[in-house]
Amino acid sequence: MVPLTRRTAALVQRVAGSADAERLGRRLLEEIPGSMDTGSSGPARDLLERIRISALRLLHERDQREDQVFDLARADWRDLLMAAGHGEDVTAYEEWADRMLRS
Repeated sequence: MVPLTRRTAALVQRVAGSADAERLGRRLLEEIPGSMDTGSSGPARDLLERIRISALRLLHERDQREDQVFDLARADWRDLLMAAGHGEDVTAYEEWADRMLRS
């Protein structure tokens, strides 16, 4: 299992708040674990962070239920990226994350 990056962990705090952050972080790890040959660095790890941050964006901006977001991630992570607006621009998730952490 690939751990959350510092950026993703900080976003979990912003999206979930302190009361639910640990639970949501654990759910990201368990349900989007990076078991699909993600390795520890390089493009695969970047893709994993992109998927996890996309899930957080949907939870934050689209007010979707957690179960819906994680069901979408399991069904097809590409649809998750598109729904979050991170499908066509590979840096869009970084831009959104940076805006969230600055505000």
